[in-house]
Amino acid sequence: MVVHGNAEIPKLVAQMASGTMAEKEKASGYLNRILQAHPDQRAKNADAMIKEGVIAPALALLKEGNAPGQTAASGIIYCIAEGNREIQVQVVQANCIEPLVSILKSGSPGAQEHAAGAVASISEDISTQRPLMKAGAIPPLVQLLRFGSASAQVHASNAVAHLSAGNLQGQNQIAAAGAIPLLLKLLESGKAQMAAAFAIGRLAAGHALNQLAIAEAGGVAPLLSLLNVTSVETNVEAANALLELARDNQLTQTAIAKAGGIGPLLAMLPSRSAMAQSRAAGALAQLARFNRENQDSAARQGGLPLLVGLLPGTSGAEVQVSDAANGFLVPD
Repeated sequence: MVVHGNAEIPKLVAQMASGTMAEKEKASGYLNRILQAHPDQRAKNADAMIKEGVIAPALALLKEGNAPGQTAASGIIYCIAEGNREIQVQVVQANCIEPLVSILKSGSPGAQEHAAGAVASISEDISTQRPLMKAGAIPPLVQLLRFGSASAQVHASNAVAHLSAGNLQGQNQIAAAGAIPLLLKLLESGKAQMAAAFAIGRLAAGHALNQLAIAEAGGVAPLLSLLNVTSVETNVEAANALLELARDNQLTQTAIAKAGGIGPLLAMLPSRSAMAQSRAAGALAQLARFNRENQDSAARQGGLPLLVGLLPGTSGAEVQVSDAANGFLVPD
């Protein structure tokens, strides 16, 4: 069958629901390819599949399928749930967590990669944190950071980031499982750099022990390097990770400054991206917080004129810029 787009979706979903196992796996493979191969049309195609009832047969294949069926079904869930809280809730209520975690633990490499993507998507909803942790998702996700494909490492990084968000127990378990050095290794090169920086930021947020562990494991230098890559999205995640690493922690503030972190963050302030400006200013604000040495260093590097110049009309960044400017102006 040649798949051209969503015209074939009703027939494929019906086949996935009621065909033989071979037919189900073949149909699910086509549906997964429709979603994966056309990201610009993914939302439209996902809506069409959901309307035809793809969730139930996808979950059945997670539980009963062979490796190709599990791979395709996991990929479908990853794509239809990404950024869609309603679908995240639906697939979780349909009991997808246990089979997805089972695939993470012992599925084929392809199935593990797509299952990690599905877990990354459904864990965008923080209500899934506890069920995923209870099902044992963290150890196999950390294993994928070490041994997974490049795409699996991206998905696993995003998943551990979501499981860390506002979740002290998740931050503790992920760090205890050995994720920090693996994520720092991913910062150095490859497809997972941005996702790894995202995860580092979430692990460091409000967690003094993780902040110190990241700094002591050499995390500052690769994060600073990512401030200079061409991807603005990666710059933003690296700056945010530095922000969280420095938050209310004078030891990490000093480590970032001594590694030369103030200059590259100041260099991001003239960016055309409001998000890049905001995250860089936020990181500078944390570096300056009750830290006279860093305040003086930023002033010597011309930080105040840059920050003050951004205050009028800087959409989305005014609060962070103001905090940074105040941090350098107000003595400790």
